[in-house]
Amino acid sequence: MVEGKEFEVIITSFAEKAYFQVLEYVYEYHTPKKAEKIAIELLKFPLILKQFPKMGTIELILEERPEKFRFLLFERTERITVKILYFVDYERNVIYITDFFPSEMLNKKIKKRN
Repeated sequence: MVEGKEFEVIITSFAEKAYFQVLEYVYEYHTPKKAEKIAIELLKFPLILKQFPKMGTIELILEERPEKFRFLLFERTERITVKILYFVDYERNVIYITDFFPSEMLNKKIKKRN
């Protein structure tokens, strides 16, 4: 990475679908105003990776994958905890968000989804 240059953050099509699935749950259990606030926070949260791509924790379930997956944990409420899975392409200065994984799902499913 060139010093001072930010990484681009790209949400994959699968992650986009997963994001909207999380939102279905959020809008079902919260007021529209609160749900909208959570939706925006969830999208903005991984943007910190632009400056700090190694901020996330290494995802041990996917450690055999060449992409070296990491995750950020978005904890908004007791019911809403989402693992935001991603990997970094250092040659292109791009971070790929690959999943918004709801914490109530079994971790075993991460391998099938990523």
